[in-house]
Amino acid sequence: MSINKIQLQKGMSLIEFLSEFPDEKSCCDFLRQQKWPDGFKCRRCSHNKSSIQHRGTREIHECLNCFYQESLTAHTLFEYTRLPLRKWFLAIQLLTQAKTCMSAMELHRHLNINIKTAQLLKHKLMQTLTELEESRVLTDRIECNAAYLGGASKGGKSTLKSVKRVPFMAAVQTDKSHHPPFAILTPLTAFTREQIKDWCKKHLDPQAC
Repeated sequence: MSINKIQLQKGMSLIEFLSEFPDEKSCCDFLRQQKWPDGFKCRRCSHNKSSIQHRGTREIHECLNCFYQESLTAHTLFEYTRLPLRKWFLAIQLLTQAKTCMSAMELHRHLNINIKTAQLLKHKLMQTLTELEESRVLTDRIECNAAYLGGASKGGKSTLKSVKRVPFMAAVQTDKSHHPPFAILTPLTAFTREQIKDWCKKHLDPQAC
């Protein structure tokens, strides 16, 4: 059996992750760059200089103009967390690189955290990924189709009107080599003109072909 090339798409290996983020400082440096790519900017007065303070494991930036204080994790996914950023980063690595969905129990074992914390951590990460995908708009060349998910109930007939069947729209964005970098699967209540039109406006670029 030939190897599916999609399975060989490049990603960050665990060894590369450990090299890129060997400690808490490297994770803080990365988050700081993502939050303030052009340097610190005060949320209150837009001043661009701050003093850095540390309270326990928290990094606090105080504006040198209006003295407004903001932690590094404020207004991010990691706000109010008591877990080290490195454990969060490792959880993101494990969840996004796993071939199948990783359970909270497995995260609990890998990260050495209690099961309730692992469940909350996974829920927040999955919710964030879901919200990001809900706003995705496909561009360039797109292949889409309407389909049904599920089948007839036990002892029933397999028909399009089966109660167990859920209608959904499937769309794949492909590049010039026909590789699929992005895909969207959206459940609908019915294949009506209005629902499909609204779905197209939300997820397809008008200039796409």
